[in-house]
Amino acid sequence: MIFQTGHGDIAVGFDEGEFEFGWHLGEGEDIAVVDGVVIDDVEFEANELIARVSEVVTVEASAAPALLAGTGAQVGSVIYLISQDSPGVISPVVGLDTEELEQPTGVTWSDVTYTFVGAEGPGLFSLFEVDNGAIDFGFSETLGNNSFTFAAGGHEERNFAFTELGTYDITITAEATRTENGLSQDFNATETFTFQVIPEPSSALLYHFLKQIGLIWFLNSV
Repeated sequence: MIFQTGHGDIAVGFDEGEFEFGWHLGEGEDIAVVDGVVIDDVEFEANELIARVSEVVTVEASAAPALLAGTGAQVGSVIYLISQDSPGVISPVVGLDTEELEQPTGVTWSDVTYTFVGAEGPGLFSLFEVDNGAIDFGFSETLGNNSFTFAAGGHEERNFAFTELGTYDITITAEATRTENGLSQDFNATETFTFQVIPEPSSALLYHFLKQIGLIWFLNSV
């Protein structure tokens, strides 16, 4: 099934003693579209979906060196992007979600550690966030960044960047420690998430759209 547009998360949860790692699509007003069907608050196994990447941004000469170093892109090349700031009408918006790691009285969860195991695809993959102009690469094949932590009970969007057209299989391990009444137990799960990078529907139309939402400015200014 193809995750086409809307909002979805790479989600970590805990249900009936099982540490779960997969997709959680749509919630409330943040719907998703899978194979043309509107999805709201549905979980999928990691291997049940392919997230489609259609946004394309040309790397301008004013792009920050940190962006080039982390993505592996060069000035004049393009980045195929799932953007943390996109409304999700061309490509999906994809976040990290640990909200289902519930912490009632007597239960605590450590931060979740995400480890990049590897990527199979025609180009380079990176995952990063931009906060007040600062770029933080959680995963970067060029920089060698392969691990970061994220708080239990949290949710945030991220930028997923690819340098070439084609299909990418991204393998990630999530791990965390659950403590209940003073007794701790470690949990982990490794899953492969697939992204399909396809050409944009219209370069000119997409440029104007991205300019309207500020993404062209973001790539030129960071």
